[in-house]
Amino acid sequence: MRRLGDDREIADATIEQFLADAPERLKEMRVLLEAGDLGGLHFKGHSLKGLAGAVSAPHLQELAEQLEKSAPDLTIAADLVGRLQQEYALLEPRLRGALAA
Repeated sequence: MRRLGDDREIADATIEQFLADAPERLKEMRVLLEAGDLGGLHFKGHSLKGLAGAVSAPHLQELAEQLEKSAPDLTIAADLVGRLQQEYALLEPRLRGALAA
C-alpha cells in the first residue's frame, strides 16, 4: 500500500488486476514452455515482472526477471516457471486477504 500512496481504491484495483492477469501469464508460460518458445517465455517473464512489481511482490518479481533473462535453456526455464507457479500460489491468498481487509 505504501507504494500506492496508501490509496485503498488504487491498491484494490491494482491487486484485482494482478489477480486477473497473473494466472493467465502463468498459463501462457506453460504453453510456451511446451512449445519450446524461449523468446515467448522471456517476453512473458518481462510482463509478469512488471505485474509483480505493481503489487510489491519482490520474490515473484525476481523469479520473473530470472526467466526474462534466462539463457537459452529449456531446463532452466521449466524450473523457473514451476517456481513462479509455486510463488503465485503462496501470494494469491495473501492478496485476496488484503482485498477483504
